Amino acid sequence: MRLVLITAVWQRHAITRAFWLWTRYLRGWWSGIDLKIVVAGSQDPEHQKMAQQAGVDVYLDVPNEPLGRKFNYALAMARAFRPDGVIRMDSDDVFCERVAAAYLPYLAAATPYVGLKDLYFYDTGDGRATYWPGYTTKPRRGEPVGCGRVIPRAFLEECNWKLWDDERHRPMDHESFTRLLSLGVGHPPLIGVRELHGCAIDLKSAENLWPLSELALPATEVDIDAVLGKLPGPVREAIPRPRVVLLQAEAIERKLVAAAHHEAVA
Repeated sequence: MRLVLITAVWQRHAITRAFWLWTRYLRGWWSGIDLKIVVAGSQDPEHQKMAQQAGVDVYLDVPNEPLGRKFNYALAMARAFRPDGVIRMDSDDVFCERVAAAYLPYLAAATPYVGLKDLYFYDTGDGRATYWPGYTTKPRRGEPVGCGRVIPRAFLEECNWKLWDDERHRPMDHESFTRLLSLGVGHPPLIGVRELHGCAIDLKSAENLWPLSELALPATEVDIDAVLGKLPGPVREAIPRPRVVLLQAEAIERKLVAAAHHEAVA
């Protein structure tokens, strides 16, 4: 089974570094899958270097706006690999091994079509974290979240490997989904992240297309350390943390060291 992961990069170098580290784990979790990676960058030598170090198969240099054209370029390049399907990830999205394992039965199907039901959000600037249950009300009930959508080759052929209007910049996710619906493609099965006690998370920063404050949908505050704890250690450590959180962690560590020393002396 051959799958192509398409993504796009723009600014957010620290978060993107964590993303590339995560893709190495993904290749291991999906070791039975021929996973190719196509990334669209925008005239940024640092991003190109990071992508090459991560072992991506194709790095494209295209304008960042509009995003519709940028992702369509990546999708067109993915077509050249003649894959069984494509998974779209933003370069600020990662998920844990448990969620990766939940994909495998769907990827083994003749028509690999699946998405994620829900998602966590973490603002790396101020430390806010929320859980979002996904699209639970009409008219978007049953629609997968933006990241992690796997679309089979047969559906991509139906839309001539073009999921977005070239001039579209935002919103992106709903447009690609409605394009598939217009072709008679139904809703995909959804993987429930929270039901699995897993982690799929969108990492926000000051350079994001939209800030966490725009999430005008039902959301619940969460313990971010518990959520991030489900990711591989090196990926978790590479995710930027707000300075106030780091200072709090350092203060707690000093207290623990002092308490241990006090007990040793006593």
